[in-house]
Amino acid sequence: MYQQIFRIENGIGIAVMGADLHVYGDGVPLFLLSEWRGAPETDPGFLAEPPSRMLNARFEVVGFTGRESELGELRDWRMSRPRLDVRWLRGPGGAGKSRLAAQISAAAVADGWKVVTAVHGPGAFISSAASQDLRAESANGLLLVVDYAEQWPYTHLMTLLSNRLLFHSQVRTRVLLIARTAEMWPAVAATLTDQQISTSAQVIEPLPEDGEDRSQMFTAARDAFADVYRRGAVTGPSGREIPADLEDLPPPVSLTDPAFGLTLAVHMAALVAVDARINGDRTPRDMAGLTIYLLNREHRHWRLLHGDPDYELNPGERTYRTPPSVMNHAVFAAALTGATDRTAAMAALSRLGLDQNPEQIVGDHAVCYPPPEAELALEPLYPDRLAEDFLALTIPGHQYHAEYPDQTWAPSTTAGLLARGSQARAASWTPRAVIFLAAAAERWPHVGEQCLYPVLLADPALAPDAGAAALSALSGLDDAPIALFEAVEPLLPRRSVELDTGIAAVARRLARKRLAETDDLQAQAWIHSDLAYRLANAGLWDEAKNEGLRAVRLTVDLAKQDPAAHTGLMATTMADYAAHLLAAGQTAEALNASRLAVSALKRLAAKRPGEFDAVLASSLQNLTSVEGRQGRPDPDTAAETVDLYRRLAYDDPATFDRFLADALSNLASTLGGNHRAAQALAVAREGLEVIRRLAAQEPARYEPDLAQALIGISFRAADMGHDEEAERAAAEAVRLLRVHAAANRDVYQPELARALGRLAGALGARGRYQDALVQHREATAVCRELADRLPAVHEPQLALSLHNEGVALSRTGRHAEALERTRESAAVWRRLAAGDADAYSYRLAHALTTLAVHLSEHDQAAEALSVAEEAVAIHERLTASDPEPHRVLLAEALANLSGYLSAVGRREAALDAAERAVEGLRQAAEDVPAVRPALAIALNKLGLRREDVGRQGAAIEALSEAVALYRGLVAAHPGLYEDDLAGVSENLAWLLRT
Repeated sequence: MYQQIFRIENGIGIAVMGADLHVYGDGVPLFLLSEWRGAPETDPGFLAEPPSRMLNARFEVVGFTGRESELGELRDWRMSRPRLDVRWLRGPGGAGKSRLAAQISAAAVADGWKVVTAVHGPGAFISSAASQDLRAESANGLLLVVDYAEQWPYTHLMTLLSNRLLFHSQVRTRVLLIARTAEMWPAVAATLTDQQISTSAQVIEPLPEDGEDRSQMFTAARDAFADVYRRGAVTGPSGREIPADLEDLPPPVSLTDPAFGLTLAVHMAALVAVDARINGDRTPRDMAGLTIYLLNREHRHWRLLHGDPDYELNPGERTYRTPPSVMNHAVFAAALTGATDRTAAMAALSRLGLDQNPEQIVGDHAVCYPPPEAELALEPLYPDRLAEDFLALTIPGHQYHAEYPDQTWAPSTTAGLLARGSQARAASWTPRAVIFLAAAAERWPHVGEQCLYPVLLADPALAPDAGAAALSALSGLDDAPIALFEAVEPLLPRRSVELDTGIAAVARRLARKRLAETDDLQAQAWIHSDLAYRLANAGLWDEAKNEGLRAVRLTVDLAKQDPAAHTGLMATTMADYAAHLLAAGQTAEALNASRLAVSALKRLAAKRPGEFDAVLASSLQNLTSVEGRQGRPDPDTAAETVDLYRRLAYDDPATFDRFLADALSNLASTLGGNHRAAQALAVAREGLEVIRRLAAQEPARYEPDLAQALIGISFRAADMGHDEEAERAAAEAVRLLRVHAAANRDVYQPELARALGRLAGALGARGRYQDALVQHREATAVCRELADRLPAVHEPQLALSLHNEGVALSRTGRHAEALERTRESAAVWRRLAAGDADAYSYRLAHALTTLAVHLSEHDQAAEALSVAEEAVAIHERLTASDPEPHRVLLAEALANLSGYLSAVGRREAALDAAERAVEGLRQAAEDVPAVRPALAIALNKLGLRREDVGRQGAAIEALSEAVALYRGLVAAHPGLYEDDLAGVSENLAWLLRT
């Protein structure tokens, strides 16, 4: 039985089952998830007055017609892609995206799928029935639908996409992101791809001009609207009955016009044809005329509701008191603010100085445009495109003034609503307002000139306040003054995950202008280089790579003309280009470009010492990163980087200490990977001192980096046998990461799990096996939660944690549990290795070696031997291709295999495996003290294997060496190896007696 209990102290409670709930610090939800519901039952009379309500996709008045190919593509996507796929469905407003989403949702529900919608907060309304059961384990699939995806802040969208709702390992899952534009998609897709989540995109193209789709859509819409009028008993203004010929009405306009490439435009033509026939009105002849006709019907609706109080018998009984002129003002405001809570709505209207009580206006507006929930107010005009056109026609400057009078108050109303409030904060509706005005300005240029641009030029910070989607929309307006972007540019951060896509759009716009204005090749190179950086931040890797290449070509030409003056610039652009190549997945090309940059800078630095240290250090760091990506980091390159940053940080610690800390960390890791343990520990300690100093100055910024440095120290200290230092460092890392994980679970939980595992390893090395087991259990629990949400990202960490917990369980005598954990770990590694053998084969082999040990503890000798032989085969293959990282693991696997071979009577094979194991471990132990315990174990086994075949003298030699090794270990680690020493000593004494 599934039970959920929660207590509400004050206000409204929100609960979800089967998903995560994310909230701001004040308790406002980041987004709201709810189970999808089809179109509500709606009174026909309500739908027909005003008629624009019938265009709202939420009511689904018109049955789905046309767009069959797009629907088929979505149907194939739902049923044939990998288990989890995220699709970006893009098309202009009115293209029919919401109708497609409704169709695919209804089909999914019919097929037994769970369908969920996500609405972005903090403006998302919290329903009084907000508890949602979103469990999908028993469903045939899960579909999550997200509208207006391009308007979500990047981090909010990525938080949604990491929700555990999506990560039921056996449930086919689809996420449909609906958007008008594609600017954010490359960054989102790149992040998802890094997490091994499948992605796809789909564009809604205009309806074909010469096809049957438009005609069929018109006919279906016309008949559906006529049916609503009839069912609602709607009559014309003279009380005459509804004409019988509505189903015979032809389109009032030519549907071959490009404007009717949108589903909404065709539906508008059908609606106006029917409504005009009923009311005896003339039908318009173009798209603008259709819009004006429908907006005039809105005005008529306001007049009918208001009536004429001068001629009423009991005017005191009136409840609706807002005159049409004031309602016009309120509807304009609502188009900019969108639906909001009643308090915010009254505050918005108070800004406008209207000659009426805001509470009365809010109440009357809700009569005209009822919100979906009573707690909301200022429900905007729908569809969005009609609201955008309403804004445009209300703002002075359009050519249709005779048919639809504009209002002089529109620009000042816009400025008032966008004006900053207390503490200079932008209004919460700023993003919507700017985006809607920009969308209107794309079709109605006067909106920008008369209203939007003056407001933004007066307060350029409103543009970044409006978000990335608004910046992109503004940048796409050809008539937007370049002065606006020049005013906005200094206000943009160098890097911001929330704004990067919009910043890239602004950078593109400014780069075009600046490149056209200068013939200076150096200036052009800097423009291309900066644009490449902005594009890369936005995840537009191919564009960034192309711009970076343009910068490189220009600087190469400059360097040929004047090497002394321009080689540094050439190398800088080359290094940046390498970074863009690496991000685009062209590793080999990135390595070549990095080496060229470093080579050029070194030649220049030799001629002008000290002048190019900073750019050379940065280029070397890039080279180290590229080499690391290829799995071949060069310690010499990493050491050279450290030397340069050490020198730079000595003169300017405020600027270069953080770079020095990164370089030291890279060097320590590289040295550790090359079995240079003593050097690695010394370097790691120096890096720790630097990052600890930075963390003392700015804890919030650098404490997570300090925790990473402490984990690194713990590993390096363990390699050297400094177990107390290893434990102390890991414990401090755990303490730091607990604090940060409590504040930001999604970011810091993975690192907390890693720190817990390292602490457990350090405790186990000191013989505190029970304490180690406690840490391992917590690490595994954290990893399970992470893997449930993002298996592609976190399953490797889960498998490692399961393996380590299994070892800890075995050491505490819980062999049945140990075998269970180790089997599970090996199963996860086997599944991962099947998908990526290069990345996970060695992990699988190591897990199999441990599994064999635990099988032997349960007297399952045959299975243990089979598993051990598989592990050795994998290690042999890996060692043959890349000896250095794998020789120790191969030797340990061979030592274990020797025991299993002996157990089944294969003594010669067992001896051969033991000899090979000792040979491999003896060589490694000279460089890495941490290998000595494994060598002692292997020597003990070698002694026993030699005795098995009658080589008693050689057996005594091996066991004597093992005893000597264990005595050294006991002296270095009191209390840890005494039992092992006693066991080997007993074996040696027995042989000496025989």
